[in-house]
Amino acid sequence: MVPTAIVLSHAEQRERLRRSCPEAVPRTVVAGDPCYDRLLASLRHRDEYRAALHTQDDQTLVVLTSTWGRWSLLGQDPDLPTRLLGQLPMDEYRLAAIVHPNVWHWHGGWQTRAWLERATRAGLQLVPAREGWRGALVAADLLIGDHGSVATYAAAIGTPVLLGGGTEDELDPDGSTSALIRSAPRFDRAETPREQIDEAIGAHTPDRYTLLTRRTFDIPGQSLRTLQKLMYQLMDLDAPGRAPSTRRVPAPQTAQPVVSATIVVAAMSPHTGTVDVLRFPADTDPQAGADHGDRHLAVDLAETDLGLLQSADVLVRRSDGHTRPAHEWAQATLDAYPGCRIAASITPKDSCTAFPRSGPAISLRFLRTSSQGIPPDPLILPSVAYAWIVNGASSTLPTKFLVRIGKQEHTAHITHSLNQPPQQS
Repeated sequence: MVPTAIVLSHAEQRERLRRSCPEAVPRTVVAGDPCYDRLLASLRHRDEYRAALHTQDDQTLVVLTSTWGRWSLLGQDPDLPTRLLGQLPMDEYRLAAIVHPNVWHWHGGWQTRAWLERATRAGLQLVPAREGWRGALVAADLLIGDHGSVATYAAAIGTPVLLGGGTEDELDPDGSTSALIRSAPRFDRAETPREQIDEAIGAHTPDRYTLLTRRTFDIPGQSLRTLQKLMYQLMDLDAPGRAPSTRRVPAPQTAQPVVSATIVVAAMSPHTGTVDVLRFPADTDPQAGADHGDRHLAVDLAETDLGLLQSADVLVRRSDGHTRPAHEWAQATLDAYPGCRIAASITPKDSCTAFPRSGPAISLRFLRTSSQGIPPDPLILPSVAYAWIVNGASSTLPTKFLVRIGKQEHTAHITHSLNQPPQQS
């Protein structure tokens, strides 16, 4: 027997070891899991981790996790991140991905990022290979995973789990991950993702995986102290009187998602003055929301894809750094892009002046109230103007709209307009 000590996370593992190597059992030490202890210590700081992943209180954070190999989540379905982004409204959902370090190291960082480049353009937050995955688990509202250990950690801290990959063939049938594979609900690619995600979150109870957790992680909160005693014992030294402290995990470091081209589904009700808005990244070729209202393509002038710029129904610039007057810029833009129906300029104070191809300019802004939290993306405002032009039956432009974005309602106030609404050309 070579090792002096064999560290286990749970006493149950001794019985499994006894079946294959009984002479090793006397060398075992049950020390729990310091990673699990750090996750537990981090739960009370969940808001910080969500903020690091650019997720607001009213948004649902879905985290994908993929181990390596053909049975992994991305091994079975490499296009899943892009498809999810094309079916989950971007103002209501955030998507992050944890890819196993073996993938990064075997294929290289460039190749891994290249495989996911389309999804990252559409808003996917790719968690760095070495650090950040635990913070993402703490922040997540739901995890879609496989037979890797990350899904087991997620279940153990009470996060809802859907399995979109994985096989028991590569696992110990008596292990905790096998138990999770057998018990967790499956993610069905043939069904609507949003319904599955919302249903899994709504039906989940924090104690769903309590038995699995108890059979996986022993002596919670004491792992570092146990390991410290073991290490000093092996060195034949007295352990310090002070136990090592369990530190919470660092926040993930991911870039702010910037989606510069969106498919906007806007359902206008001119009689009630309401607009329901769904937005999807244009890079994902989204089909979701087609039956909810008129669709149009809204593109930020910062977009580098010439095809998207030329196809835009609405073109938007942020006025930061621009010296050209908005009306001159709008006229030049409408001349340069004949398919564009509205050119809109966003001010540093997040108001918007929309210049239709024909008709007067419309100035809009979201009213800020303390009860509504963070104001919505001002790039939605030109789409409100577009929805009015396409659907407005009234001869008088209202002074405000109620804009519904998911569960949130915001008032868009028209601060300036001329007597007549814009006329379609």
